[in-house]
Amino acid sequence: MDDTRILVVEDDVDINEVVCERLGRNGYVCVPAYSAIDWWPGCVSPAPACRLS
Repeated sequence: MDDTRILVVEDDVDINEVVCERLGRNGYVCVPAYSAIDWWPGCVSPAPACRLS
């Protein structure tokens, strides 16, 4: 992968970590967010290629 960023929005910390770990194994760079407040900064500069919630 070419460091494709994925924003993972999930309020359950364990699920968020598992999703990020699995995506990371496949070459993606994960930006975890645990709430709507955390979500917004992850959407800007640089914008992620994908958002999962």
